[in-house]
Amino acid sequence: MLLVTKCFPRFPVTLTTNTRPISFTFPLKLNTCFVYNISHHQAVCYKQCMKNTYTLNNLIRILCGLKSSQIYKYPSMNRCTNEKLDEFSNEHYTYINQIFGDETIREIIKETYVARDWTFAVEDANADFEYSNHHVLIKKGKDGKNIKWCSVDEKYQNILINKNDTLCQSYTLMKYLNKPIPRGMKERQMDMIKMYRNILKKQHFQTELQNVLSLMQRALLQKHPDKDVVLWKDYTKNRSPALNVGYADIYYQIHNTLDNWEKFGYHHFIKDGVCPVKRQPLLSPPP
Repeated sequence: MLLVTKCFPRFPVTLTTNTRPISFTFPLKLNTCFVYNISHHQAVCYKQCMKNTYTLNNLIRILCGLKSSQIYKYPSMNRCTNEKLDEFSNEHYTYINQIFGDETIREIIKETYVARDWTFAVEDANADFEYSNHHVLIKKGKDGKNIKWCSVDEKYQNILINKNDTLCQSYTLMKYLNKPIPRGMKERQMDMIKMYRNILKKQHFQTELQNVLSLMQRALLQKHPDKDVVLWKDYTKNRSPALNVGYADIYYQIHNTLDNWEKFGYHHFIKDGVCPVKRQPLLSPPP
């Protein structure tokens, strides 16, 4: 059995197996830093702002030469709880809805891919969406009139059925990138996650995201920041302060949110947004 006794970024880490303790210290290599998210048993390696993700088990196998049979499994890490869903909802709003709904980020995505007929647009939402912004697509028809694509009009998004479905940013990105949108709510979310991971792999997107974050960090240091620089907020913290993080951190947090979305977070956007209740076995009738 493997037990993690200590684990702090950039500090010594001790792993204890059923045979011997193994220790190693950060950083392992030049320009490389392993950062652990121990609550989800993940390790992320940053090297020159490029990211490779390993499960904790695979990383231990790589570093320690252990066989899979020697590593204790953590079956409860992917288990859905309503407390974890509450945390995930704030993570998703911070690192997915906010960032990929940002006008500048969406323009970067347009630059990253071959030009499409559609353009991104935003409408004022009604009370159903708390009077926030609603993302749609617009293109010119043959008669010169605007054609609008809306996830609500297309019957993909219906908060009367899925009350937390605020995924118009994702629906419009899927349509823009010519991704088919499955009818099943879980299946379409899995395709959204795949789409975001593909976007994050693009070199142009990575470079421009770094530039955006540099502008934001400079603005945070100024007494009178440029009003044209829109600062993101950290909705995972009380009072939602400005999201003051660097590229490596934001890149990790986006991937971590996608991982949680895939494991259990998709329940948040289905029906009442709670974890499914396991049915208890029926008691046998008395003799």
